[in-house]
Amino acid sequence: MASTEIPAHADTIVVGGGCMGASTAFHLARRGEEVLLLEKGHVASGATGHSGAIVRQHYESRVGVRLAKESLAFFQRFEHETGSSCDFRTTGFLSGTRERDLRAFEALCQLLRSEGVRVERLSPRDALSMEPQMDVSDYAAVVHDPDAGYADPIATAAGFASASSRAGARVVEGQPIRGVAVRKNRVLGVRLRGGKVIAADRVLLAAGNWTPELAAAVGVRLPIRFVKGQVVVLRRPVGFGTAPKIHFDFYANTYSRPEGEKDVLVGY
Repeated sequence: MASTEIPAHADTIVVGGGCMGASTAFHLARRGEEVLLLEKGHVASGATGHSGAIVRQHYESRVGVRLAKESLAFFQRFEHETGSSCDFRTTGFLSGTRERDLRAFEALCQLLRSEGVRVERLSPRDALSMEPQMDVSDYAAVVHDPDAGYADPIATAAGFASASSRAGARVVEGQPIRGVAVRKNRVLGVRLRGGKVIAADRVLLAAGNWTPELAAAVGVRLPIRFVKGQVVVLRRPVGFGTAPKIHFDFYANTYSRPEGEKDVLVGY
């Protein structure tokens, strides 16, 4: 998949080999673009590799719901599209609301249904019968999205990168850049450490935490704030029962999902 040969020019240079960068390289290469994907470490070595990789449709804006719905459909056919498995597993998604937020909860359910998302409104008792280990003591209602699930984030990024390579993209790992090369407010390409410039008509920054710094160097200020997320993987105790669904607790700002056959991943 990865190459050590660095071309002198590309139509588009994508900086960052996480899911966003690898996916962009794949879709551009499939359209016939000459693409170079540069990753400072290895594919998915940054935040992508530590992602909860949850694919849900439960978002609060119409555009977010539409994007999530398209994403879910792509994950469901990921292997057909890319030739690789992302180990997507359908689990279902549960999230509850307290009494004071019922009006907003009902409006959200209505929004989801209007966009064709298959959601169910459950009573706390119904939710408990579906998920016996769930604490519903402070919930007035629970939303259930049966189609939600999760993927393997590293396999997803690697699958996109491999597919982009087969479509003609160059994927170069272990190649950090020094910055974007600019002259008279026009992007020329990227400058590697050592001074070499790779020419490009377009440079797409998908470098995670490093994106604002790279953009600021060429005068672009991005209103992005990064938050460090804590993640722990726990072994489910004997007698826990079947693997739980994805659960978002917006009041405690936590989420959980199954991790393989025996564990559960909890994030904050």
